[in-house]
Order: sequence, then C-alpha cells, then structure tokens
Amino acid sequence: MREAQVEDFDGSVGEAMSRHACGAVLLLEVVPPWPLQVLWLEEQLHALAPGCVLHHAGDSVLAALLPEVGLAEAYTLNERLAHRALVHRLQVLVGLASWPVQGSSPMDVVAAAAASLLDAHASHQSQLGDEVLIDLDGLSVALGSAGELLTG
Repeated sequence: MREAQVEDFDGSVGEAMSRHACGAVLLLEVVPPWPLQVLWLEEQLHALAPGCVLHHAGDSVLAALLPEVGLAEAYTLNERLAHRALVHRLQVLVGLASWPVQGSSPMDVVAAAAASLLDAHASHQSQLGDEVLIDLDGLSVALGSAGELLTG
C-alpha cells in the first residue's frame, strides 16, 4: 500500500528521526525532466522501498524518506534504482544522506542530501540547460545548468 504524499517533508523527517534510530533521505531528479518519467520513478521507489514517504520537490525532483534504512542499504537501493533507470534509458541524479551519520536534525539531513545532489549535478557530463528549483518546506535551492548553487 502506498503512503500518502506529505506536504510537510521536513516535519516528516523530524517525526521519522524521533521514532527511528536510523533512516535516509534521497533527493532524486530525472534528467531531462519529463512528468511520465517522474511518475515511473515514484512507482519504482514504492516497489523497491514500500515504506517510503515521497514528496514532490519541484517538477523533476522527488524527495524520498526511508525510515529504518541505513546508509549502506540506501546506497544499495540507489544502485538498484540506477540499474532500473538504465534499462529504461532514463538518467536519474541522486542526492543521499542518512541519520545519524550525516545529521542529527531534519534540516542537517535534508541539507546533506541537497549537497549530495549538487555533487551529482557537478559530476554530470551533459549540460542540463535550465535552472532546477528544489523546495522542501522553506529550504529552497536553485541549481544552475552545471549544478552550481544559484540561491540558498
């Protein structure tokens, strides 16, 4: 059963952190941003991680909250998702962070995931073209075509 999309992602991260000793946040961006591919990505996340909570953080960005998923398991999930995307000829950039490894507050963990997504943009070979806006409940980040941080 799918969990409902939440409006307050930062609050959901805080709640998960208070209830679970570990967990992960993934920021996933489909490049180029096509709505059907974003829906496909959402379906894949629910199939690979049935307990995940998703939040749309822009036209092409999904934020996934994975309670009780440690850093190693999150990397494995990312690898499985990347393989599925490759089979379907999709490119997905991923930012990943976990607690308590990369933060002890919701803002720390989400910011670490955003920084990881920036790194993915920076290492991405092709030009993305347009600015991408990620908005997670007041934490707005604009990424330029080469992955550079435009606003904070």
